[in-house]
Amino acid sequence: MLWGLAILCPFAMYAQDDSKHKVGIALSGGGALGYAHLGVLHAFEDYGIEPTIVAGTSMGAIVGVLYAAGYHPEDILKLISDHKMTHKSKIMSLDIKSSELGIFSKKYIASFLEKTLPTNSFDSLPKPFYCAVTNLMTTKGEIISRGDKLQKYTLASMSIPVLFQSVVIDSMVYIDGGVTNNLPARAIRDKCDILISVDVNPYTEIKSINNIKEAVMRTMSTLVMNTSVEGRACSDYIVDVYASKKYSILDFAKYQEIYKIGYETGLHFLLNHPELLRTSGDFKDKQPHKLDESDLKKKKRR
Repeated sequence: MLWGLAILCPFAMYAQDDSKHKVGIALSGGGALGYAHLGVLHAFEDYGIEPTIVAGTSMGAIVGVLYAAGYHPEDILKLISDHKMTHKSKIMSLDIKSSELGIFSKKYIASFLEKTLPTNSFDSLPKPFYCAVTNLMTTKGEIISRGDKLQKYTLASMSIPVLFQSVVIDSMVYIDGGVTNNLPARAIRDKCDILISVDVNPYTEIKSINNIKEAVMRTMSTLVMNTSVEGRACSDYIVDVYASKKYSILDFAKYQEIYKIGYETGLHFLLNHPELLRTSGDFKDKQPHKLDESDLKKKKRR
């Protein structure tokens, strides 16, 4: 069920509430691997942990803004399927122009955001959302959380340099936030009591690089691993999702499998951090129950 639109009006007034939040979440970039964020969020919500403030980069920004808009993780998964955000040929359609700073058009993703977001204003979201982007003109990373260009900044956040066309906002040229800040946890550190970060591109070592494609992918991974260091350091909890051991940042068609890895990772994380189940916080109508190994196996069979 798509209940995001239904809840928007009653709760929009709290979107930019300056009071401190109980639980905040930061979502890393990672291309198709970012679909694992939905699985982690789903696992957390199954046990009464619902972050009320969100930060995201790249695919983490797309997932994050939809979550901040009020959609449940399963609803977002359905939107991704219904709007064919699982088709690489649609997400990455060639549009080579000398005037553009990328070879793939961003029109399809822009259309997806326009159709699915009930607002184009950061200030109207039910949950505060902090979007990481990189300003090519200043070479600095920026965090955007206010104003009426929500769709453009979210689109800019996932504009992987050279691959996707950049986004021009107020005469500034913006590209993927992962270039400067792949895990924007610092943006919400002082705004929540408990800060959870989900990193779908955690540090890994590999044994070989066999071709140009693998070299390019490893270069991109190296970049974002290094721009995640500060965010990881300031987080209370870090959920590392190792979907990259099996899938790549371009495996959009494997969204269900990546989602499942995220869900199972989230369950394992809660099993190893039971104290989180006692801090589900502001949602008194949700009573988290004890998570044990038998429950974990049952959830896996869903």
